[in-house]
Amino acid sequence: MRATLSALAWEARQRGVSYGELVRRKDLDETDIMRRYNQAFGRKVEIPVVVDPETDKKLLELYDKKCPDKILSELTGVSLKKVRRWRRIQGLQANLVRPEDSRFFRAWEDGLTDAEIAEMHGVSRAAVSSWRDYHHLPCNFMQGRTGND
Repeated sequence: MRATLSALAWEARQRGVSYGELVRRKDLDETDIMRRYNQAFGRKVEIPVVVDPETDKKLLELYDKKCPDKILSELTGVSLKKVRRWRRIQGLQANLVRPEDSRFFRAWEDGLTDAEIAEMHGVSRAAVSSWRDYHHLPCNFMQGRTGND
């Protein structure tokens, strides 16, 4: 659960530090801050439970192994939307897929063009180009060479 600005400001006053000092802390638990803030003002807000405790443990175990959300979803049988919500409630950052883990990477590394990679994997050239741009990889296109050469 993300803490609101007013909850963070209240927490900073409680700790006797500035707002800036509080948000720069690495051990900041926003869920705990929201719970204390709501208790201080008599609000009853439950922390949402997204998955059962057993699945929660398995998700955390896989997350620690750097699995991205899609893989977490596939391995646990939990919908992608619930996995993302679970991760945000836990205050965890997304595990990004490294380019080396992608099905396109080996083909790109072998020098294939976007068109050849797209044909090999049954996707559009734009999908391959977007993937390559996202990972800041140069194009393998050579002047005068087409995807059929």
